[in-house]
Amino acid sequence: MILDAHAPTQSPAPEAAQSSASMGSDATGAAEPDGAAVAATPPRPDSPAAAARARDAAIADSILRLVAVRGPERSICPSEAAREVAAAEGRADWHRLMGNVRRIAGRLQREGRVESLRKGRPAAADVRGVIRLRAPADVARPAPSHPAPGFQAAEAAPADPVGPA
Repeated sequence: MILDAHAPTQSPAPEAAQSSASMGSDATGAAEPDGAAVAATPPRPDSPAAAARARDAAIADSILRLVAVRGPERSICPSEAAREVAAAEGRADWHRLMGNVRRIAGRLQREGRVESLRKGRPAAADVRGVIRLRAPADVARPAPSHPAPGFQAAEAAPADPVGPA
């Protein structure tokens, strides 16, 4: 079929143009007759997007818990969080989570919740290479709920029975 550039184009009937203009549509093309767009349906709980969000939340929780326990004086290796999340998921391939761990650590650093270190010095959130993570200095360290294995509390020094002279 050959189109003539000077021929008038066919336009939809006025009723069809009006009815399509008065109907709202959403990203899937569904339309509501009153002109309101249909709310997007949240992803199903078993969808890949929901699983990725749950994994990201688990990684963030793991990083924040590990750095809080160590405090601002000590740091963690990002692989510790990856290993913990992989173990909780029953997976052995923790290496595959390292990209996600670094991405989430960068987000947590931009939020001021962790610090990235490179060669013992503070580093940018998107630094390449080997990094460690620690709690910022202004974050209070939580008290442990139980003593570490092998911990023995120091005994109180006995009071001087004689007293001051």
